[in-house]
Amino acid sequence: MPAGSGTNGLWCNVELIAHQGTSGGFKAIRYVDQEGHVCAFYDTALLFPTNAINAAGPSVGVAVLDMSDPAHPVQTDTLTQVPMMTPHESVNLNLKRGLLAAVNGNPATEPGLVSIYDAHADCRHPVLDSTSLVARFGHESGFSPDGNTFYATATALPSITALDVSNPKAPHAIWEGNIRAHGMSISDDGNRAYVADPSNGDMLILDTSQIQARKPNPQAREISRLTWASASIPQNAIPFTEHGHPYVLEFDEYTAGTVNPTGNRDAVGAARIFDALAVDPVLRR
Repeated sequence: MPAGSGTNGLWCNVELIAHQGTSGGFKAIRYVDQEGHVCAFYDTALLFPTNAINAAGPSVGVAVLDMSDPAHPVQTDTLTQVPMMTPHESVNLNLKRGLLAAVNGNPATEPGLVSIYDAHADCRHPVLDSTSLVARFGHESGFSPDGNTFYATATALPSITALDVSNPKAPHAIWEGNIRAHGMSISDDGNRAYVADPSNGDMLILDTSQIQARKPNPQAREISRLTWASASIPQNAIPFTEHGHPYVLEFDEYTAGTVNPTGNRDAVGAARIFDALAVDPVLRR
Protein backbone atom coordinates (compact mmCIF):
# COMPACT_ATOMS: atom_id res chain seq x y z
CA MET A 1 0.00 0.00 0.00
CA PRO A 2 1.43 3.42 -0.90
CA ALA A 3 2.91 5.49 1.92
CA GLY A 4 0.34 7.76 3.52
CA SER A 5 -2.65 5.94 2.06
CA GLY A 6 -3.89 4.98 5.53
CA THR A 7 -4.15 8.68 6.40
CA ASN A 8 -5.05 10.23 3.09
CA GLY A 9 -6.98 7.41 1.47
CA LEU A 10 -6.62 6.01 -2.02
CA TRP A 11 -8.12 8.00 -4.90
CA CYS A 12 -8.52 5.96 -8.05
CA ASN A 13 -10.59 7.64 -10.78
CA VAL A 14 -12.58 9.39 -8.04
CA GLU A 15 -13.06 13.13 -7.57
CA LEU A 16 -14.64 14.74 -4.52
CA ILE A 17 -17.44 17.09 -5.59
CA ALA A 18 -19.25 17.66 -2.29
CA HIS A 19 -19.13 16.98 1.44
CA GLN A 20 -21.96 16.66 3.93
CA GLY A 21 -22.09 16.43 7.73
CA THR A 22 -19.55 15.89 10.50
CA SER A 23 -19.93 12.15 11.08
CA GLY A 24 -21.19 9.09 9.28
CA GLY A 25 -22.21 5.66 10.41
CA PHE A 26 -22.49 2.47 8.37
CA LYS A 27 -25.06 2.95 5.62
CA ALA A 28 -25.60 5.43 2.78
CA ILE A 29 -28.54 4.81 0.44
CA ARG A 30 -29.67 6.44 -2.81
CA TYR A 31 -33.36 6.51 -3.74
CA VAL A 32 -35.56 8.09 -6.44
CA ASP A 33 -39.19 8.58 -5.40
CA GLN A 34 -42.34 8.41 -7.54
CA GLU A 35 -42.05 12.12 -8.40
CA GLY A 36 -38.46 11.78 -9.55
CA HIS A 37 -36.81 13.40 -6.53
CA VAL A 38 -33.31 12.02 -5.97
CA CYS A 39 -32.47 11.53 -2.30
CA ALA A 40 -29.81 10.04 -0.09
CA PHE A 41 -30.14 8.69 3.43
CA TYR A 42 -27.25 8.06 5.80
CA ASP A 43 -27.02 7.27 9.49
CA THR A 44 -24.86 9.74 11.38
CA ALA A 45 -24.10 7.56 14.41
CA LEU A 46 -21.00 5.43 14.81
CA LEU A 47 -21.82 4.73 18.44
CA PHE A 48 -24.77 6.39 20.12
CA PRO A 49 -24.79 8.55 22.22
CA THR A 50 -21.15 9.58 21.78
CA ASN A 51 -21.95 11.04 18.37
CA ALA A 52 -24.47 13.37 20.03
CA ILE A 53 -21.55 15.13 21.72
CA ASN A 54 -19.28 15.05 18.67
CA ALA A 55 -16.65 17.79 18.98
CA ALA A 56 -17.25 18.76 15.36
CA GLY A 57 -20.95 19.20 16.02
CA PRO A 58 -23.78 16.91 17.18
CA SER A 59 -24.86 14.24 14.74
CA VAL A 60 -28.10 12.54 15.69
CA GLY A 61 -30.44 10.44 13.60
CA VAL A 62 -30.60 9.53 9.92
CA ALA A 63 -29.88 12.46 7.61
CA VAL A 64 -32.11 12.98 4.56
CA LEU A 65 -30.52 14.75 1.60
CA ASP A 66 -31.95 16.26 -1.57
CA MET A 67 -29.41 15.11 -4.18
CA SER A 68 -30.91 16.82 -7.24
CA ASP A 69 -27.58 18.64 -7.52
CA PRO A 70 -24.92 16.17 -6.32
CA ALA A 71 -22.37 18.98 -6.02
CA HIS A 72 -24.64 20.80 -3.57
CA PRO A 73 -26.53 18.29 -1.38
CA VAL A 74 -29.20 19.85 0.80
CA GLN A 75 -30.27 18.26 4.08
CA THR A 76 -34.06 18.41 4.06
CA ASP A 77 -34.91 16.30 7.09
CA THR A 78 -33.53 14.26 9.99
CA LEU A 79 -35.18 11.06 11.19
CA THR A 80 -34.95 10.95 14.98
CA GLN A 81 -37.02 8.03 16.16
CA VAL A 82 -34.89 5.99 18.60
CA PRO A 83 -33.98 3.22 16.10
CA MET A 84 -32.80 5.90 13.67
CA MET A 85 -30.56 7.43 16.33
CA THR A 86 -28.90 4.11 17.18
CA PRO A 87 -29.38 1.84 14.14
CA HIS A 88 -25.81 0.54 13.94
CA GLU A 89 -25.79 -1.33 10.56
CA SER A 90 -29.54 -1.84 10.21
CA VAL A 91 -30.76 1.12 8.11
CA ASN A 92 -32.38 -0.49 5.08
CA LEU A 93 -34.50 0.68 2.16
CA ASN A 94 -36.89 -1.29 0.00
CA LEU A 95 -36.77 0.18 -3.51
CA LYS A 96 -40.11 -1.22 -4.67
CA ARG A 97 -42.21 0.33 -1.90
CA GLY A 98 -39.92 3.11 -0.73
CA LEU A 99 -39.93 1.89 2.85
CA LEU A 100 -37.01 2.92 5.05
CA ALA A 101 -36.57 0.87 8.22
CA ALA A 102 -34.11 0.34 11.06
CA VAL A 103 -33.89 -1.59 14.33
CA ASN A 104 -32.02 -0.60 17.48
CA GLY A 105 -28.41 -1.72 17.39
CA ASN A 106 -24.91 -1.27 18.79
CA PRO A 107 -21.66 -3.28 18.39
CA ALA A 108 -23.39 -6.15 20.21
CA THR A 109 -27.20 -5.95 20.19
CA GLU A 110 -30.10 -3.96 21.60
CA PRO A 111 -33.84 -4.61 22.19
CA GLY A 112 -35.65 -4.89 18.86
CA LEU A 113 -37.42 -1.54 18.57
CA VAL A 114 -38.18 -0.98 14.87
CA SER A 115 -39.04 2.23 13.00
CA ILE A 116 -40.50 2.30 9.49
CA TYR A 117 -40.78 5.40 7.29
CA ASP A 118 -42.48 5.79 3.91
CA ALA A 119 -40.38 7.74 1.40
CA HIS A 120 -42.10 6.82 -1.88
CA ALA A 121 -44.22 10.00 -2.23
CA ASP A 122 -41.55 12.55 -1.28
CA CYS A 123 -38.20 11.12 -0.27
CA ARG A 124 -37.08 14.54 0.92
CA HIS A 125 -39.50 14.20 3.84
CA PRO A 126 -40.16 10.54 4.74
CA VAL A 127 -43.36 9.94 6.69
CA LEU A 128 -43.20 7.90 9.90
CA ASP A 129 -45.46 4.86 9.71
CA SER A 130 -44.61 3.17 13.02
CA THR A 131 -42.16 2.62 15.85
CA SER A 132 -42.78 -0.53 17.84
CA LEU A 133 -41.03 -3.24 19.84
CA VAL A 134 -41.74 -6.05 17.36
CA ALA A 135 -38.34 -7.76 17.02
CA ARG A 136 -36.43 -9.58 19.73
CA PHE A 137 -33.06 -7.89 19.20
CA GLY A 138 -31.28 -5.75 16.61
CA HIS A 139 -27.93 -4.91 15.01
CA GLU A 140 -28.26 -5.54 11.25
CA SER A 141 -31.17 -6.25 8.90
CA GLY A 142 -32.51 -7.55 5.60
CA PHE A 143 -35.47 -6.62 3.37
CA SER A 144 -37.35 -8.89 0.97
CA PRO A 145 -37.39 -7.36 -2.53
CA ASP A 146 -41.20 -7.16 -2.52
CA GLY A 147 -41.00 -4.94 0.57
CA ASN A 148 -43.34 -7.07 2.66
CA THR A 149 -40.82 -8.66 5.05
CA PHE A 150 -38.19 -6.93 7.17
CA TYR A 151 -35.63 -9.13 8.94
CA ALA A 152 -33.95 -7.90 12.16
CA THR A 153 -30.73 -9.69 13.13
CA ALA A 154 -29.03 -9.60 16.52
CA THR A 155 -25.45 -10.61 15.58
CA ALA A 156 -24.21 -11.08 19.17
CA LEU A 157 -27.08 -13.43 19.99
CA PRO A 158 -28.71 -16.27 18.00
CA SER A 159 -31.76 -14.32 16.90
CA ILE A 160 -33.43 -13.38 13.61
CA THR A 161 -36.94 -11.92 13.58
CA ALA A 162 -38.98 -11.81 10.37
CA LEU A 163 -41.53 -8.99 10.45
CA ASP A 164 -44.58 -8.71 8.23
CA VAL A 165 -44.52 -5.07 7.10
CA SER A 166 -47.14 -5.38 4.35
CA ASN A 167 -48.96 -2.82 6.47
CA PRO A 168 -46.04 -0.71 7.75
CA LYS A 169 -48.32 1.01 10.24
CA ALA A 170 -48.89 -2.33 11.99
CA PRO A 171 -45.78 -4.54 11.65
CA HIS A 172 -45.75 -7.85 13.47
CA ALA A 173 -43.41 -10.80 13.92
CA ILE A 174 -44.21 -13.90 11.86
CA TRP A 175 -41.06 -15.96 12.53
CA GLU A 176 -38.29 -16.03 15.10
CA GLY A 177 -35.18 -18.07 14.46
CA ASN A 178 -32.41 -18.97 16.90
CA ILE A 179 -29.74 -18.34 14.27
CA ARG A 180 -26.65 -16.15 14.49
CA ALA A 181 -26.65 -13.61 11.72
CA HIS A 182 -24.77 -10.45 10.90
CA GLY A 183 -26.03 -8.99 7.63
CA MET A 184 -28.38 -10.89 5.35
CA SER A 185 -29.83 -10.46 1.87
CA ILE A 186 -32.92 -11.99 0.34
CA SER A 187 -33.30 -13.50 -3.13
CA ASP A 188 -35.54 -11.80 -5.71
CA ASP A 189 -38.35 -14.30 -5.09
CA GLY A 190 -38.00 -14.06 -1.30
CA ASN A 191 -37.40 -17.80 -0.93
CA ARG A 192 -33.73 -17.67 0.05
CA ALA A 193 -31.83 -15.78 2.74
CA TYR A 194 -28.06 -15.46 2.38
CA VAL A 195 -26.79 -14.97 5.91
CA ALA A 196 -23.31 -13.94 7.12
CA ASP A 197 -22.59 -15.74 10.41
CA PRO A 198 -19.93 -13.80 12.37
CA SER A 199 -19.61 -16.34 15.17
CA ASN A 200 -19.05 -19.48 13.12
CA GLY A 201 -17.17 -17.69 10.35
CA ASP A 202 -19.34 -18.93 7.52
CA MET A 203 -22.21 -18.15 5.17
CA LEU A 204 -25.60 -19.76 5.67
CA ILE A 205 -28.17 -20.30 2.92
CA LEU A 206 -31.63 -20.44 4.46
CA ASP A 207 -34.87 -21.56 2.83
CA THR A 208 -37.35 -18.78 3.66
CA SER A 209 -40.11 -19.88 1.27
CA GLN A 210 -42.63 -20.58 4.04
CA ILE A 211 -42.08 -17.10 5.48
CA GLN A 212 -42.41 -15.55 2.04
CA ALA A 213 -45.62 -17.50 1.35
CA ARG A 214 -47.03 -16.59 4.79
CA LYS A 215 -47.60 -20.20 5.75
CA PRO A 216 -49.10 -20.68 9.23
CA ASN A 217 -46.30 -21.23 11.77
CA PRO A 218 -43.61 -20.93 9.08
CA GLN A 219 -40.28 -22.69 9.39
CA ALA A 220 -36.93 -21.79 7.83
CA ARG A 221 -34.70 -24.68 6.71
CA GLU A 222 -30.92 -24.62 6.50
CA ILE A 223 -29.80 -25.54 2.99
CA SER A 224 -26.03 -25.26 3.34
CA ARG A 225 -23.14 -23.56 5.12
CA LEU A 226 -19.91 -22.48 3.49
CA THR A 227 -16.66 -21.38 5.05
CA TRP A 228 -13.17 -20.47 3.90
CA ALA A 229 -9.67 -20.59 5.34
CA SER A 230 -9.26 -16.85 5.97
CA ALA A 231 -12.68 -16.11 7.48
CA SER A 232 -12.65 -13.18 9.89
CA ILE A 233 -16.04 -11.59 10.67
CA PRO A 234 -18.55 -12.31 7.87
CA GLN A 235 -20.47 -9.08 7.27
CA ASN A 236 -23.03 -9.72 4.54
CA ALA A 237 -23.88 -11.97 1.60
CA ILE A 238 -25.53 -10.65 -1.56
CA PRO A 239 -26.99 -12.72 -4.42
CA PHE A 240 -26.51 -11.53 -7.99
CA THR A 241 -26.78 -12.86 -11.53
CA GLU A 242 -24.16 -12.62 -14.27
CA HIS A 243 -25.09 -13.74 -17.81
CA GLY A 244 -28.10 -15.57 -16.35
CA HIS A 245 -26.05 -17.53 -13.83
CA PRO A 246 -26.71 -17.08 -10.07
CA TYR A 247 -23.85 -16.22 -7.71
CA VAL A 248 -23.46 -15.01 -4.13
CA LEU A 249 -20.99 -12.33 -3.05
CA GLU A 250 -19.85 -12.65 0.58
CA PHE A 251 -17.57 -10.16 2.31
CA ASP A 252 -15.94 -10.02 5.75
CA GLU A 253 -14.84 -7.13 7.95
CA TYR A 254 -11.78 -6.55 10.10
CA THR A 255 -9.52 -9.46 11.03
CA ALA A 256 -10.14 -12.70 12.91
CA GLY A 257 -8.40 -11.12 15.93
CA THR A 258 -10.60 -8.01 16.14
CA VAL A 259 -13.10 -9.38 18.66
CA ASN A 260 -11.31 -12.58 19.62
CA PRO A 261 -7.92 -12.08 21.35
CA THR A 262 -6.82 -15.53 20.16
CA GLY A 263 -7.96 -14.90 16.60
CA ASN A 264 -5.48 -14.78 13.74
CA ARG A 265 -4.80 -11.12 12.96
CA ASP A 266 -3.40 -12.13 9.58
CA ALA A 267 -6.82 -13.52 8.59
CA VAL A 268 -8.03 -10.27 7.06
CA GLY A 269 -11.62 -9.77 5.99
CA ALA A 270 -12.08 -9.79 2.23
CA ALA A 271 -14.67 -10.80 -0.38
CA ARG A 272 -15.39 -13.98 -2.31
CA ILE A 273 -17.90 -15.14 -4.92
CA PHE A 274 -19.73 -18.48 -4.74
CA ASP A 275 -21.51 -20.32 -7.53
CA ALA A 276 -25.07 -20.49 -6.20
CA LEU A 277 -25.92 -23.57 -8.28
CA ALA A 278 -23.08 -25.50 -6.69
CA VAL A 279 -24.28 -24.86 -3.14
CA ASP A 280 -28.08 -24.93 -3.49
CA PRO A 281 -29.51 -28.24 -4.77
CA VAL A 282 -32.96 -26.75 -5.35
CA LEU A 283 -31.61 -24.12 -7.76
CA ARG A 284 -29.98 -26.89 -9.84
CA ARG A 285 -33.33 -28.45 -10.71
